[in-house]
Amino acid sequence: MQRWFTLSMGMLLLGAFSASAYGDDAVFKRVKVMTRNLYVGADFTPIVTEQNPALISLLVAETLQAIIANNFLVRAQVLEDEIAHTKRDLIVL
Repeated sequence: MQRWFTLSMGMLLLGAFSASAYGDDAVFKRVKVMTRNLYVGADFTPIVTEQNPALISLLVAETLQAIIANNFLVRAQVLEDEIAHTKRDLIVL
């Protein structure tokens, strides 16, 4: 569901900024788009599917440890550098 929503919103934005929508004298001849799937470093499924409330805090702690071990902040900095370097008009995360 989220994938289709993201795709449809992206297509809507691309259509709105396309040159054919405004004719040959359009300000926007091309829209440079960058898409990235973000992964924080852990799967949240065990937390949201756990039936025993007593285990949820343990699963949250395990998930947090996985996120810390995956070092999302370093990967986020690399993504930030890539965005700054490529200078895209539209970024879809």
